[in-house]
Amino acid sequence: MKFSFDSRWTISFVLVVTCMLTGSCSTGSATLAEHPLVKNHNYGWIDLTTGESGNLDTPPRPESGYEAIEDEISLPMMCDDPAVAEAFVLLEFVVDQKGQTGNFKIVRSNGGCGDSLMRVLYSASFEPATRDGQNVPSVVQRLFRFKSN
Repeated sequence: MKFSFDSRWTISFVLVVTCMLTGSCSTGSATLAEHPLVKNHNYGWIDLTTGESGNLDTPPRPESGYEAIEDEISLPMMCDDPAVAEAFVLLEFVVDQKGQTGNFKIVRSNGGCGDSLMRVLYSASFEPATRDGQNVPSVVQRLFRFKSN
């Protein structure tokens, strides 16, 4: 009996398991530190998968909390793959000094939930990052996880 499989699903599964077991899901904070907005425009940065940050006093955060954002995405209805029971999106985005989000980039994903996540984040209210008591724009990277209800 031969088994066939989709290598993309295998890679996604291995990445999710690796993220869950090791907690290492980031592409690396050095990548964010080298981001053009950080280097050329003095944006702050934070990698919420590792907790590492650069030149911020407080990180940006959604007023309702990240868990509330994850709860707004229901599997499988809001994701492209109806067979997925658990999905993740490693997302990079900008929170400006007014708390508005933009410049979304899916770094890694499975289950096709990235578009739904970006729509939810775009409409979310954020408290902006601060540096020296002033609101500053920042580049954020965070792993979002979704489970079917």
